[in-house]
Amino acid sequence: MRVPGIPILALVVAGSLLASPVAVQASPAVQADSSGGTVSPSSSHRDVPVGYDLYETNGQDTYIFMQGASEIPAGYFSPTSLPFSGSVKLCGEPLETVPLLGDVGDADTVVQRLSDMTFGSGSTTTVPIEMVELNLVSCEPIKVENATTTKEWNLKVELSPTTPSTGAMTVSLNGLLGGTFMTQLQLFATIVFTKVGSDTKSRMMDVSDHLQGSTSSPWRAGCKLPALAVPGVNDGFCPGLTTKRKKRAIELAGTIIRQTVVPAQPRLEHFACYGADQARTKFKPRSVRFKDQFGKRRGRLLRPSDLCNPAKKNSEPWLAKSVHLKCYAFKGRKFKPRTAVTQDQFGSRTLRVKEPEKVCVPSKKKPLKPSKKITIDGRPNPLLVDNFVCYRVKSRGATEKRSVRLKDQFGRFRARVLKPVGLCNPAKVDGVASNHAIKHLTCYRLDLKHPAAFRNRLVQVSNRYGREALSLRRPGELCVPGSKVLPPKSG
Repeated sequence: MRVPGIPILALVVAGSLLASPVAVQASPAVQADSSGGTVSPSSSHRDVPVGYDLYETNGQDTYIFMQGASEIPAGYFSPTSLPFSGSVKLCGEPLETVPLLGDVGDADTVVQRLSDMTFGSGSTTTVPIEMVELNLVSCEPIKVENATTTKEWNLKVELSPTTPSTGAMTVSLNGLLGGTFMTQLQLFATIVFTKVGSDTKSRMMDVSDHLQGSTSSPWRAGCKLPALAVPGVNDGFCPGLTTKRKKRAIELAGTIIRQTVVPAQPRLEHFACYGADQARTKFKPRSVRFKDQFGKRRGRLLRPSDLCNPAKKNSEPWLAKSVHLKCYAFKGRKFKPRTAVTQDQFGSRTLRVKEPEKVCVPSKKKPLKPSKKITIDGRPNPLLVDNFVCYRVKSRGATEKRSVRLKDQFGRFRARVLKPVGLCNPAKVDGVASNHAIKHLTCYRLDLKHPAAFRNRLVQVSNRYGREALSLRRPGELCVPGSKVLPPKSG
């Protein structure tokens, strides 16, 4: 419903965005181009079939501005609430699976292209589009002042359930492998406010306006890693991916909303992390250098510390089971603590980030019998999952304890999730680039319901640092994927 006294929010946003599922239109078969991409077969080999564009949102550069004409007036949240004015950072909340589309990785925003792109003898074409999914949440609650107290409210931005958001995309072709595009679209959305600690007391506000995008956003003829490719969904057109398969941010700028998106990545799973001791092999300490969102650092990897299995939590989807993270204890120069805000399935929290303590690299894992030789070799595709640098953290305020059911390749177990103990940033390590800069891991202490039931296991692991045998102790941490933003003045 529209609230009296609240203006319709004027949105002028750049790029291609976002809203409710509709039937998938059949896409023609595609053929590979010389660099591993795809182009739709046609008489000119330049046409692109109908499909969907999958994006994830960078919360660090995404805002909704509630100030000036869009300030929330006094009395909106309660009879005694004061006006709220300010900007709110928005994080993407993964959709996980979408009806008729299936798994969409870590996408929080989906746009449907409603007709084929037919370039004919020209280099530009225009097709109708419709937003079919949008799932943004406040990275941290807003604080609303009352006469004598302060209340916190979470904010969610989703599509209007009654009015479709439609528009057009103009696409320029600069050779067989891609080009640039621009979007115009009429957005109809709803902002839902929910009081922290309550699932029922909420306020709703309708928003609508015209979205217009930049003409210089890149696209590639087919999604390939590091962008998520879903056959029959996003064949032939990958917005935000260059012809050289580099992700580029699409900036969506407006007077009320500013959003930055990149092509969606494959799902980043939860990880159950087991304490690891060396067995039958010995890791040789070595120097390491890395770069993440906190800067560049050098130090030494001392020894294996953990092996993290991809894990299913409760009844959630669980698809990426082959890539593990092997973590090494790290020692470097003094680190200046700073503050970060994280948003994940357990909510929003403010963390004091202390020194980096682990470097985790994608790894392969197999069981190992005591009398057998190590046979594992190779490492996962570096475009699939990033390296991570994990920092010791302390959470501000109390942390709610939660009971969870977990399942990984060692079996099923129940545990309580306790306080956060680590924040893992995607990182460039020893020259291996970071391709998925948005999703982070927040690691929580685990308390197993039946710890005595777990028996130590011997495994063999292979990654960029070679092959090793490890003896694994019971899991001590659960690392949960989510978003991380930095306050304007961190540290």
